[in-house]
Amino acid sequence: MSIREFEARLTGYFPPPPEGYKDAKEALMEGGPNDMRGKPLMTLQDHLEGRVPYVSVAMDKGVLPYGTRLRIPALESHFGRPIEFRVVDTGGAFLGKGTSKVDVCVRGRQSQHLPIVNITTKVVVVDDGSDSAVKAVQQAVNDVISANDLKLALLIEDGILGPKTRKAIRDVFWPYISTVQGGGG
Repeated sequence: MSIREFEARLTGYFPPPPEGYKDAKEALMEGGPNDMRGKPLMTLQDHLEGRVPYVSVAMDKGVLPYGTRLRIPALESHFGRPIEFRVVDTGGAFLGKGTSKVDVCVRGRQSQHLPIVNITTKVVVVDDGSDSAVKAVQQAVNDVISANDLKLALLIEDGILGPKTRKAIRDVFWPYISTVQGGGG
């Protein structure tokens, strides 16, 4: 599956505040301090303040894999800067919703009601982790252990990777690989 963009209803959810959730129902709805793999949730406000590298979002886990990077142009326009969102959480409210609902992690109860967090808008998939070229690069990088293993060089030369990925890899690895091959880059 390769979804590149979709319309979704954004809502907000939040990790437990210092005083805790107001009751068991709220605790069940909000889900706790960690994402579905046990990592701390990262809020929109913490990201805007430069404290965390991305904003946690929750959605139907059957649609996009854990770690999928998203962009939400309406929020980026509102806050005047690029914002990386990652699909790292889910919950019962998302089962069967597909791409129609995205929950943005915000700092607290009041923030979840901000108008900009409660809109229907376009969501763009930056990287859904399903691209075979991405997996090939990951495997090749893992395999480039010695001077005799040139799988990464072959991926670059065979054109399996896109131009931006090839350039990024060449910038990092090509001096090493071309030395091993005995040729120039």
